[in-house]
Amino acid sequence: MKPRDLISVERTREGAVTASQPSRRRSALRSPIIAEIQALRALAVTLVVIFHLWPNRLTGGYVGVDVFFVISGFLITTHISRQIEDRNFALRDFYARRIRRLLPASCLVLLVSIGLTVMVVPRSMWQQFGAEFLASAFYVQNWLLAGSAVDYLAAENAASPVQHFWTLSVEEQFYLIWPLFLMLSFFGARRRRGAVLLALVLVTVVSLTFSVSYTSSNSAAAYFITPARVWEFASGGCLAAFLSWRAPWPKGAACLSRFSGISGISGVALVLAAAVVYSGETAFPGYAALLPVIGTLFVIVSGWGRPSWFRRVSSARPVQLVGNISYSIYLWHWPLIVLCPYVFGGPLDLEQKVVVLGLTGLLAFGTWRYVELPFQRARTWNVVGSKKPFLFAVASTLVIAMTCTMGFVVIRNQVDATSAAVDALRGTPCLGAGATNPDHECPDPFDVTATTDVALAAGDIGVGVAIGPCELGAGTVPLEPCTFGEMKNPTMTIALFGDSHAGQFIEALAPAAELHGWKILTYVKGGCPGIGVVPSNRDCSGWGVNVIDLLKADSSVDAVITSNATSKYVGGMSSMLDEGLVTKDLTSLVDAGMQVIVLRDPPGSVRGDEGTASLNVTECLATTSESEAPCAVKRNDLLTDDTMTRAARDLPSVDFMDLSETFCDDNHCFPVIGGLVVYADGSHFTRSFAATLAPILGDRLVQAFSSR
Repeated sequence: MKPRDLISVERTREGAVTASQPSRRRSALRSPIIAEIQALRALAVTLVVIFHLWPNRLTGGYVGVDVFFVISGFLITTHISRQIEDRNFALRDFYARRIRRLLPASCLVLLVSIGLTVMVVPRSMWQQFGAEFLASAFYVQNWLLAGSAVDYLAAENAASPVQHFWTLSVEEQFYLIWPLFLMLSFFGARRRRGAVLLALVLVTVVSLTFSVSYTSSNSAAAYFITPARVWEFASGGCLAAFLSWRAPWPKGAACLSRFSGISGISGVALVLAAAVVYSGETAFPGYAALLPVIGTLFVIVSGWGRPSWFRRVSSARPVQLVGNISYSIYLWHWPLIVLCPYVFGGPLDLEQKVVVLGLTGLLAFGTWRYVELPFQRARTWNVVGSKKPFLFAVASTLVIAMTCTMGFVVIRNQVDATSAAVDALRGTPCLGAGATNPDHECPDPFDVTATTDVALAAGDIGVGVAIGPCELGAGTVPLEPCTFGEMKNPTMTIALFGDSHAGQFIEALAPAAELHGWKILTYVKGGCPGIGVVPSNRDCSGWGVNVIDLLKADSSVDAVITSNATSKYVGGMSSMLDEGLVTKDLTSLVDAGMQVIVLRDPPGSVRGDEGTASLNVTECLATTSESEAPCAVKRNDLLTDDTMTRAARDLPSVDFMDLSETFCDDNHCFPVIGGLVVYADGSHFTRSFAATLAPILGDRLVQAFSSR
C-alpha cells in the first residue's frame, strides 16, 4: 500500500489559520478565509484517515496531502511576503515559529512511537523502524521512502509507525528553501510585485513539468521526493500573491462575491472526486495531482468574496474543531493503525478500527490542548531572538537519535551472538537444509532452536539478491556477469539466468562449483524473469532478449540454469510472462546446443491476489510465539502450476528440477528448517540457509548433467 498522507500548516497561538496582520489596504485576506481553510483541513485529514483505515473504500483518500500542501504554500507565502514588504522579516524568527508550532507535537509522537515499538513490535523489525525514526527526526523520511520505493528488496518492508512523517519532511524542506527564494525574488525584482509573481509562476511550471515527467518514469519514487511536490506549495503561493497584490478588483470582487459559494462547493467536489476515483494504481502526483490542487485553490478563492452559505457550513463548530486539531489527528492516527495490530494480535476488524478512531480523537485533542497551544503561547519562547526553540529542536533530535542508536546496538549484539552460534554449527548435517535428509535422522527439523533469529535473517542477504555486482536493479541493463568456481580449466561452464529468485541460488551454486570444477556465470536482474517476458515490458524484455542472444553466441556455455519468481508474479505482474514466449525462449537455448535446467521457484510466502489472503512468513515468524513448526503453510497454497512450471514440464528437452521436498513435507511448507530461518524476507533465501543447500543442489545437478 502506498503511504499517502497529509501535512500540517500554519497556526496562530490560538490554533487558527492566519497570515500576519495585514495593512488596511490588504485587509481582504484577513478573517474571511479562516473558516474555509479550517474546513479544508478538516476535509483533508478526514480523507486520509478513512483511506488508511479503509483503503478499499476510499481508494484516493491520499489526496488530502495535496490539499494541505497548497494551503501551506498559500499561508506561508502570504505571511513572508507581507513581512518582506513591511521590511520586518527575519529568517531566524520564521524558523523559530516553525519549531514552536510543529516540533513539540511531532517529537512527542516520535518518542511515544519508539517506546511502543520496543514494547509490542518484534525486534526483527527494530532496525527498519529505527532507521525511519531517525529519518523522521531529521526530516528526511521522504527521501528514505523514495529510495525504498525503488529498492526491489524493500518492497515487502512492513509499514513503520512514522512512515507518515514523509509529509512533514517535505514541508520542512520546503520551509528551508521558500523564504530564501522569496527574499531573493523581492531583492532581484526590486520589490516589483509583477516580477515576483512571475518568479512564483515559473517555479510552479518547472516543478509541475518535472513532476509529470518523473512520475511517468518512476511514480513510486516521485510520490515522495520534494521537487515533484514543490509546485503544489508554489501554486498556493501564486494564489496568495495574485489575490493580495491585485486587489482591489471592482469587477472581479463583485463576481467572486456573487459566486463564492459555488466556487467553494466546486472545489470540495473536485477534491472528493479525486479521493473517490483515484487509487494506488494512479500515476501520482503528476497530472493527476492537478485535480485536488485546483479544487483547493477554488475553496480558498471562495473566501475572497462576501459571506455565503458555504462559509456558514464551513464555520460549523465540529468542522472547525476537526480543522483545529487536524495536525495532531494526522500525527496520531498512523502510529495507532500500525501498532494496534501487534497489540490485538492480528489485522484490525471493524470494532478495533472504531477504537483506533476514538483514541486518535482523544490523543489529538489532548495534544492540541496541552502541547501545541502551550508551546505556541509560551512567552519566553515567543520573544524575538529567543534561542529556546532552537535548543529544543537540537535537544529533542539528539534524544531520538541516541535512543535509536542504543536500539541498534542492542539488536547488533543479539544478532552477533546468534551468528556466532550458526558459525559454530556450519558443516554439521542437521543445520539448515540438511535437516530434511532422512539419512541424517535430525529430530524436529522444522522447530525453532537457538540459531533461529529473524533479526539475523533480515540482514543475511546473499550476493545475488542484494543489489550490487551480481544483482541488477530493475532499471539497469548491463550484461557483464559475475563469475564463480573454477576459472581456468572448468569441467563445465554454467550460466545462471533470471531474476533475484535465480540470484538467491548463487550462495548454493558457488560451493558446488568449487567442489565439482564448474564455472558459473550469473545474469541476474531484480524483478525481471528474463525468460518469456511480453514485449510491452520493454526494460525487462529487452534485457532478457540481450542475455539470450549473448548466451547463444557464447560457445563456452554448456548449460543454462534458469529460475524466477513466476509463482509470485500476481496482480499487475501476472501479465509479465507469456507461456508461449517462455516455451519459445527455452527452446531457442536448447536449439543452440545448451542443456537447460529450470529450477522451480521455492515456496516463499503466500502472495495475495484478488480475493486471496497473503501471508509473509518472515513477518509471521517475527510475531509468533510458537516454537514447533511455526508459520507452516499448506503445501497446495504455495506450490502451484505456474507459467514456468507448465512450460518446463511440457518440454522433454528441458530438465525440470524441483527441490520442494527440501522445504515441504506432504502437507506443509516451512520457513524454519534445521534451526535456520529460510527467508530473509517473504521470498528470498538467507545467505546462511542457501549455503546449506549446496550439497543438495550440487548432487541434483550432477545427476542432471550425467543424464544428458
